[in-house]
Amino acid sequence: MRASVIIVTAGRPHLLEDTLRSLEACRPAPHQLVVVDGDTQGTARGPTERHASSVVYEVEYRAGPRALCRQRNLGIDRAKGDVVVFIDDDVWLEPDAFGPLLSALGEPGVVGATGKVLEPSPRRLGLTHSRLRRLLPGASRQGTMTPSGYPNRLWDLDLAGDVEVMHGCWMASTTELARELRFDEKLEEPGYAVLDDEEFAYRLSRRGRIRYVPTAVLEHRNTGFSSADARLFSRSVMRNRVYTYHKNFEQTPGTLAHFAIIVMLLFVHRALNGDRRGLIGLVDGLRLARRERTGWARA
Repeated sequence: MRASVIIVTAGRPHLLEDTLRSLEACRPAPHQLVVVDGDTQGTARGPTERHASSVVYEVEYRAGPRALCRQRNLGIDRAKGDVVVFIDDDVWLEPDAFGPLLSALGEPGVVGATGKVLEPSPRRLGLTHSRLRRLLPGASRQGTMTPSGYPNRLWDLDLAGDVEVMHGCWMASTTELARELRFDEKLEEPGYAVLDDEEFAYRLSRRGRIRYVPTAVLEHRNTGFSSADARLFSRSVMRNRVYTYHKNFEQTPGTLAHFAIIVMLLFVHRALNGDRRGLIGLVDGLRLARRERTGWARA
């Protein structure tokens, strides 16, 4: 399979340089690289052109608006490969990362694939891959979505299987379906385009199988979260969590009750981490979602 790698970036040329260095060592190499730069100063052009001079595959630099979903959609439009692979500008790929990913995409019925992401926890109390997640209300098989639209994160990172969620820094889809489904640009409206990856992945999983391949490994520095404003970030998380629930999941008394429990746990998590600005941001997000819900219903 021919892979078109898409990297969205904005104002972080030093991180992009490292990412491209790791991409250069990958075997098999991609068929194409598209770098979509949201920085008006064009700071990604230099690293991209230097990378192009040292590889045999096609490299394209595109300028675009500083908006994650729109940048990703622009990359999809420029893709020439059979599959599109999204990586962030602050990752380090293992040299053999693409082989297992592309092999999985060649299996019958597979329309997407993701691999193991190694990253530091940004929280003092981080539960992203904790087995404690199995104890959460409504928890089910890892890598799936609850009926209220909350992800059952992976807790066994070495177990391959079919999933319904993918990490935005390391996810792949057939190009045909990526062009049809696209990333939802409404998720950018609150400030940060959070949950765009899981929302796209869930819709993709309704069209076929998504494989989690633990032998396809990259390291993610997670610098975007560490530099985010806690209040604005939590505002976006809450608003987008409400939006994706109403967009993709049936509203029943049971799912509404589960969603309310998840919202409560988000507040508890921020409180236990001493994140006062995050708590305020969650309240902001609920208020914003309440104001916008009439428009979602009309859509």
